Amino acid sequence: MSTLLSNASKQPTFQLKGTMLAITVFELTHFNIERLTQELEKKVKEAPEFFGTIPMVLGIDKLEIPLTRAELKGIMNIFQEFNIQLMAIRTDNEKIIAIAHKQGIVVLPPTGAREKLIEIAINRPEPIQVTEEMPSPTDTETPTQVLEETQQQLLIDEINPPLLEAQETQNNDIVSEQVVSVTDDNAIENTLDTKEQAAEAPEKNKPTIKHQTTQALVISTPVRSGQQITAFDTDLIVTSNISTAAELMADGNIHIYGNMRGRAMAGFRGNSSARVFCAKLTAQLISIAGQMITEEELRHHPLWGKPAQLSLVDNQLVISPLS
Repeated sequence: MSTLLSNASKQPTFQLKGTMLAITVFELTHFNIERLTQELEKKVKEAPEFFGTIPMVLGIDKLEIPLTRAELKGIMNIFQEFNIQLMAIRTDNEKIIAIAHKQGIVVLPPTGAREKLIEIAINRPEPIQVTEEMPSPTDTETPTQVLEETQQQLLIDEINPPLLEAQETQNNDIVSEQVVSVTDDNAIENTLDTKEQAAEAPEKNKPTIKHQTTQALVISTPVRSGQQITAFDTDLIVTSNISTAAELMADGNIHIYGNMRGRAMAGFRGNSSARVFCAKLTAQLISIAGQMITEEELRHHPLWGKPAQLSLVDNQLVISPLS
C-alpha cells in the first residue's frame, strides 16, 4: 500500500493538453441596447435550453464603434438576465481588453475562421442564365420590310411581262388578265407564307429557360474537430464522418451519411420544418429550430447508433427510424 502511495506522489497532479472545441459566438454587428434586449428575448423564448446550456463567446470585433465600459457592462447584465453563459470576449480593442481583465473575463483574439466559413457556405454555383443572341448586322431588317420587298419583287417579275404582251392584241389581253390573276394569287400566297414564317421566327428563337433549384451544400470530406460548416438558405449534405466537437449548421435539413460524433443544428434560424437524417445516430448534440437533445439523452434511446431521423412535432423533438 505504501508503495502505491509513493508512486502516486511522484506522478504529476495535472497535465496540459491541447484540444479544439466547437464554440458558439454571439457576434454583435451593431450596438443598440433596446433592440438587442427585444431580439434576444424573442430568441430565448424560441429555444430556452439552447441559450441556457451552451457557453458563448461575445464577439465585438466586428463593431465599427468600440463599446464603452457602460455599454459592455449593459451587455453582460443582459446575458445574466437571460441566463446566457459568457465564456469569453473576442476583441482586439485595448480598452475593452483592459476592462475585461479587470473583471476577470477571458479575452480571445479575432479570427478569420468565421469569414472563411461563410465564404465556403455561400459560394454555390450560380444559376444558369440563358441569354438571347443579338442579330447580326445583315439580319436587322424587320419582318414588315421583308414582306414589302418580297411583294414588290414578285409583282415586278411576274406582272410586268404579261402587261407588255397585252398591248399587242386583244386576245393577248384576255390571256394576260388570266396570268395577272394567277400571279396576284401567287403573290398573296407567298406573302401570307412569309408572314407566317416571320410570326413563327420569334417563337423558335426564344431562349429556353431551364427549371432552377436551390442546390444543397455537399461536403464529401471529413469534418474535423473544431470545424464548423454552415449552409445558409439550403440543405447540408455530408457524405463523410463528423468528428467530436465538429459542428454542422443549416437553414434547411441536414443529411449525414458517415459516422456522426459532433453537433448538428438544422433550421438554426427558426425553420421548424427542418429535419436531421443520420446513417448512424451517435451525435453529441442535435438541434432543430432551437429545440435540442444532448448525447446523454440520445444514448438512452433505442435508436442510438442506428439509422434515424429527427423532426419537430408539436415543438418537441421526435426520433424515428429510417426505413
